[in-house]
Amino acid sequence: MGRYPCSNNWTVVGRTGRQRTFTDSYTHLITILMDIDDATGSHINYRTRCNSPKNHQKKGDMFFQKKPDQKLIPNSSARMKSQSAMEYLMTYGWAILIIAIVMIALFQLGIFNGTALEPRATAGACQVYKSAAGSSLAGQCNGEWPQFVGQFNGASSINVPPSGSLVPPEVTVSAWMMMTVLPGNNFDRIIKMGPVYPSENYYFEEEPTDTINFEANIVGTGLSGSPASSTLLTNVWYFIVGTYDGSHLRFYLNGVQQGSGTLITGTVISTPSTLTIGSSEGVYDGLIADAQIYNTSLSQSEITTLYQEGIGGAPIDPTHIVGWWPLNGNAQDYSGNNNQGTATAISYSSTWTSGYVQP
Repeated sequence: MGRYPCSNNWTVVGRTGRQRTFTDSYTHLITILMDIDDATGSHINYRTRCNSPKNHQKKGDMFFQKKPDQKLIPNSSARMKSQSAMEYLMTYGWAILIIAIVMIALFQLGIFNGTALEPRATAGACQVYKSAAGSSLAGQCNGEWPQFVGQFNGASSINVPPSGSLVPPEVTVSAWMMMTVLPGNNFDRIIKMGPVYPSENYYFEEEPTDTINFEANIVGTGLSGSPASSTLLTNVWYFIVGTYDGSHLRFYLNGVQQGSGTLITGTVISTPSTLTIGSSEGVYDGLIADAQIYNTSLSQSEITTLYQEGIGGAPIDPTHIVGWWPLNGNAQDYSGNNNQGTATAISYSSTWTSGYVQP
C-alpha cells in the first residue's frame, strides 16, 4: 500500500465506503478520505486526518513531508514504489536465492526430468500369448518404459540354453544398448548365438573402431559381416538391429540402415548352441534392454516402427517372435517360447534414463 503519513508501519483497522482508517506503531489513528470518480472508479484526491505529533500531509498522488519553517517538499510515488521494491528484495532476496539453488540441484538429480517421470511397466506386464489360433500380445502392452534394464560390468552375462527356435534360416535380432566403456582393442560380442569364433551362428560385435556390425555364419560360406555403424559414443542409448533374409546381411542403427547390406546367399547355420547376452568373447560394459529375436527378416518399415516404439516397445510381429528378454528386473523370456535365461553377475539398473531420448 506504500508508506502513509505519520508512520512507517500501517495496519488497516477499518474501512467504510470511501474512508479507510489505519493505525501505526504509535497507535495514532489516521483517516484517509478518498474522492472516487464514480465513472471510472479511480482515485482523484486523498486527504488525511492524522492524530500524530508529526506534521505530514498527503494529497493526490504526491507524498508531502512538512518540517518546521519549511515549505512542503514533494516525493514522487515512483520513488515510493522503488523504495518498496528494495525493501522487498532485502527481505525476501535470500529466500529466493536459496529456492533457486535448490531447484537447480533437483534438476541436476533428474527430479524434474520428464523422462524420469514416465510411467513404468512391471516385469511381465506385456508378453506374447501362444495358442492354437496363433500368437498375440497379452497384458499391459502400452509401450510403458521398463522399471529396470540389464547392467553389465564386463564379466556379467545372461545365458539361454540351446534351442532350435533361436537358430532359424532367416533371422532378426534387435536390442537397446548403451556402452559405458568403449571396446578399446577388443572385439566384444553384445548378443551372440553359438560357441567361440569362428563357429558362432550370429552376433552383434563391438569393434576397436568404436563401431558395431552384425555378422552371421552362412552355410557353405562362413562368417560374413554387414556394413558397420558410424562411430558410437559412451552413455548414449542406441537401438541396434541385425537381419538376414537369405540374400543380404543388414545392420540398422536407430532405425536407419547402415550401408547397402552385404550380398550373400544361403541360410544361417542351424546347429543349436547357447545364446549369450552381454559378455562372452571379449567383454561388454554397459546397459542392454528389450532384446528380441525373430525367425524372419523384418522389413525396413517394421524396424522403423519398432524403433519409434522406444525402449518399452513390444514385439512388432508376435507370430514370428522366438525370444524376448526385456531385462526389466529378470532374465525371463516373454515371447511364449520358454527360452528362459540365467543371469550371472548381472545387476538391474533403475537409473537408466540418462542418455535416453524417446524417438
